[in-house]
Amino acid sequence: LRGDFASRMAGYSSALQNGELSVDEVRDMEGRNALADGAGSHYHIQLNQQTLPGGNQPLTSQAAQLVRLGGQ
Repeated sequence: LRGDFASRMAGYSSALQNGELSVDEVRDMEGRNALADGAGSHYHIQLNQQTLPGGNQPLTSQAAQLVRLGGQ
């Protein structure tokens, strides 16, 4: 049994974003061919989710600028 289209896509999206599945694995589950030259064989994770300084307090504009620039 397969879920409806929207449920499958939401599940695939989460799995792709968290490095649980590769693009080619998702394509295979949907009955599609792998991407050429191994382009879909890699696993990815989101790199923009990081802990910000401030102890759960909103950042000032200056602190936010430092975070964007990789400063302390």
